[in-house]
Amino acid sequence: MARVYAMFAVLFVHVTSLGFAKTSPDSFVFPFYVLLNVLGKIGVPTFLLLSSLVLFYTYYEKPINRVTIQKFYKNRLLYILVPYLSFSVIYFFVKFFLDHAPVSFNDFIIQLSKSIAFGTAYTHLYFIVILLQFYLIFPFLLWLFQRYPFFRKHAIWIGILVQFLWVYTNMNYLQTPRKASILFSYASFCLTGAYLAIYYERIYNWIKDIKRSIHYIVVNFILFGFVWGIYSFLIYDIQTKRLIVSSLVHEVFWSGFGLISATFILTLSILSYEQISSKSKKHFLELGELSFGIFMIHPLILLVMRQLLSSGSPFVFHSWQIISAVVMYFASYYIVKWILLYVPHSWILFGKSSLKNMLIHH
Repeated sequence: MARVYAMFAVLFVHVTSLGFAKTSPDSFVFPFYVLLNVLGKIGVPTFLLLSSLVLFYTYYEKPINRVTIQKFYKNRLLYILVPYLSFSVIYFFVKFFLDHAPVSFNDFIIQLSKSIAFGTAYTHLYFIVILLQFYLIFPFLLWLFQRYPFFRKHAIWIGILVQFLWVYTNMNYLQTPRKASILFSYASFCLTGAYLAIYYERIYNWIKDIKRSIHYIVVNFILFGFVWGIYSFLIYDIQTKRLIVSSLVHEVFWSGFGLISATFILTLSILSYEQISSKSKKHFLELGELSFGIFMIHPLILLVMRQLLSSGSPFVFHSWQIISAVVMYFASYYIVKWILLYVPHSWILFGKSSLKNMLIHH
């Protein structure tokens, strides 16, 4: 369920991006765009934390040997890298077609190669580049955690330290323009996920026992609401030019908001999974199977909607943002589901999915 919540967060940040960028800060609807756009920013930290949690939970008790490592990389190359390459090419060609910019064949190949290398073929694909970097070093991290108890016990603090050492180093010395595509920028989320994976059974059983965990739950929910509000006010004040903050201060706020929000989503998913009906659980499981495909294709649907109507009167413009959000979600959902169920070799686009088996057994 946490993966589904994170997916909806990503949809929020993308569907509100045009309204956030084009709406005047003086408009009464602008604060709503800020709130929803900021809420959407929890998607990437949550996805990374969950990806790390799932990997460490799956492999932590397994021995690190050639067979394990080969199987791990084979699955990631087939079901993550291949879809990434497929959609990078698709989005690159779509942008190339829309830009109508004449370019030589050599420049075309160079631009395509750079787009694939840095995840810049479209706005959301940088996330897959981050994931691939994490997969690359995962066996080493797994060995580190298995071998040294110190890293297991202090993973969260180590992650925060590594992330801010990288931020400081990049800000003062490297100044790379593609910081968002580099794994170190998200170290706290990845290592927090690793820590939670190692102690997951204990944490899960504690949280679902509301009588024991009620104080944590209340504090977690209040803290999430507080940091969401504070970060939204910060972004609003920056956009209205009432406040100027350094990139380091912004990084601190974003990282804190992302880490607290990711733990909130995980807590919420545990609690809601224990409370909802079996029918609702089935629907959430199905959405979880579709989430990777929806993540990959939804910006394409949104792009089509924005080509149809990119401006207009305030009422028309804001109404179209809502219509676009609804169409984007349902179109993505049904396209991905249909392709996974009926198109051979659908893994080339949407990776590995057990959707067919899940529907057969239900």
